[in-house]
Parts: sequence; C-alpha cells; structure tokens
Amino acid sequence: MIRYFLVILICLASCDNSLHREYYGNGNIKSEYGKSKNEINGIYKEYYDNGNIKLIHNYKVGTLVDSSMYFDENKKDVLIFKRLWGDNLSKVKQVEYFLDGTLKKEGYVNDEILKIGKWNFYNKKGELDFIREYKIIDGKHHLNQAWKINNLGDTLYNGSKYFDIQLLSDTISQGKAILGAAFLRSELFKDKKSEIIVCVPNEKSINFNEEFSNFSIVRLDTFYNLQHDIINQKNFEGHSKPYSVAFGKKIRTNGRKKLRGFIEEYYEENDSIYSTKMFFSIPVYVKKTLSEK
Repeated sequence: MIRYFLVILICLASCDNSLHREYYGNGNIKSEYGKSKNEINGIYKEYYDNGNIKLIHNYKVGTLVDSSMYFDENKKDVLIFKRLWGDNLSKVKQVEYFLDGTLKKEGYVNDEILKIGKWNFYNKKGELDFIREYKIIDGKHHLNQAWKINNLGDTLYNGSKYFDIQLLSDTISQGKAILGAAFLRSELFKDKKSEIIVCVPNEKSINFNEEFSNFSIVRLDTFYNLQHDIINQKNFEGHSKPYSVAFGKKIRTNGRKKLRGFIEEYYEENDSIYSTKMFFSIPVYVKKTLSEK
C-alpha cells in the first residue's frame, strides 16, 4: 500500500482559506486543493505516484461544479474522460476519449457512477458505432437494448437487440384497460428458435418500482406471443409471431401513472431454458371520469 501524508498547510488570509498538499511516500505530490469553511473549494488536483496528473475537479465550497477531468496514468496530460456537473448529481454527463483524443463514448451516469439511459459509442474514426440503453435494475447495471449503426446511420439487425411497444392510447378512463403490443425487432439469440412473453403487474398487485427491486412481491400477468395467442393473430398480420405480443393492463387509480413491465426472450435447449429480460416504463394517464379530457 502506498503511504501518503499531509505535509503542508498554508493559511493564505486566514485559517478559513487554506491550501493543502498531500504527498506519496516516495516524495511525489499526491493532491493539492484549497479549503474554505472546512470544505474543499476551488480547483482540486490529484496525481499518480509517477507524477502525472490523475484528475482535476472544480469545487464550490464542497460541491462539485463545472467539470471534472480524468487523465491517463502513463501518457502525460492525455484526457481519457470527463464529467460535466449540473444541479442533478443523479444524472451526470460523461464523455470518454481514445488516447489520440478521438471521441469514444458519451452518455449519463447516476450518483453511483453507473451508466443510465442511452449511450453513444464511436469507432476510432469518430463514427457512431453503437447506441446502448442502460437501466439500473434492482441496484445492478443492466444493458437493456442495443442498436448497431452502420456508416450511413442505419440500424443493423446483426449486433442489435431492441424492441418496440405501441399503445392503442396512452390515456384511458378509470376501470378501462391500457391495450398495447410489444414487438421484438432484433433478438439477442439470433441463432436459436427463441420467442417472447410480456409480463406486467396484475391489476390487484402493487406496481414495479423504478428499479424493479420489488420484483419478488409483484404478482404478474403473463401474455404470450402470437404463436400461442390464436385470437389476436388476425389483428397483427405481417408481424413475426414468435416476437409479437398483444397485452393489456388495468390500472385501478386515476392520475399520471407508469406502465411498467418486461419483455422476456427465451429458448429451450437440452432441457434448460435460457432467457434475457428487457424492461420498460411508459407514462400513461388514467382519467377519473369519462367526461374528463
């Protein structure tokens, strides 16, 4: 373990505005920063033990502001990524670079520095290569969807995994059902005979929470694809039967709600079932009365 210790504490104007430096055991500087009202204030710099700059933060009395820059350990002053701080620290923009400075990927992280939402990934020519959607499911990182992009900006079937959900309407009257259909446009298990189901909470059950961490106590309604749902086949002519599901969901209370659930792609092989889940959360509105607009 590398040992470091505080060497210098200089009071600039008063003990309320001071410069701090910390050093590694080998004598190289580890960090330097100012403090005001016992909080880090201004520019904070941290170094690798080889003397190269590791990161630069900007603080305003203990709060990260503006941007933070992170550098490569072995290539001096080469920026590898930066974070752009705003008022919402649970959604922070992160931009990453190849060592030659070309844009590598960009998207958002939460306050635990886990990827959230859609991220753009670029090749070394600076061209968009992938778009990937991340969700935090039960406190864990989850790759939910992915789109492989060619040099013309078109989505390719190979290398992609994504779905589409279409609702008859996103506004219903209380007591009525939200009606929709899920279509798996590009499956994960492309060399297998897979199919999908759709699961949503039963109308008498609690809803999934934002991170689906209450999975074990939510009672589910399961809807099967058109290979098994003979009644709805006539309503979805031309769609791939294994990857198309008609579903419905009653919501018992009025107001703005979230229709939450998941699509599960699965296949059977050698008496085992292999599967992957793709989660969705769609805003809907439930009117109190038929006359409400």
